[in-house]
Amino acid sequence: MMSGSDNMALVQRLFEEVWNRGNEDVLDEVLIASSHEPSGPQIFPDTTQLRITMRMLRAAVPDWQVTIEEIIGLPDRVFVRWHAAGTHGGPFMSLAPTGRRVTASGVSMFHMAHGRIQDARVIRDSVSMFRQVCTALTSESAAQAPAGGRTKRPGAGAA
Repeated sequence: MMSGSDNMALVQRLFEEVWNRGNEDVLDEVLIASSHEPSGPQIFPDTTQLRITMRMLRAAVPDWQVTIEEIIGLPDRVFVRWHAAGTHGGPFMSLAPTGRRVTASGVSMFHMAHGRIQDARVIRDSVSMFRQVCTALTSESAAQAPAGGRTKRPGAGAA
């Protein structure tokens, strides 16, 4: 069993190398092959789905940076409170890039075994990030609307 300090260093490496730099190869070094996120919508039987998710996020927000705001390490667990931010510069869930800054925050609990991350339970504010992107798109649409904010239906007369 590793010490709390060793486990914190491993999780910090995951955040820095994988999420901040996009170095997927580190996943094989820090995760047990069957690592998964049981609280998420998908179970990752291996690192393949996690890699797909990471690529999708980094394509949408190429400058994505996660900051660890608080970290607590135990011999079998690591708890992290984090904040992330970046620029929406690519498609996100079929939404066109807005060029606007987006943020997210969350708390992650990592279970450790055999010197690696066995699984992670993550509570994150994904809805907030989605709203930020949608609000930017709605604001742009409103700015392009005709004066008065209304459009006439074809065939509609004056009121």
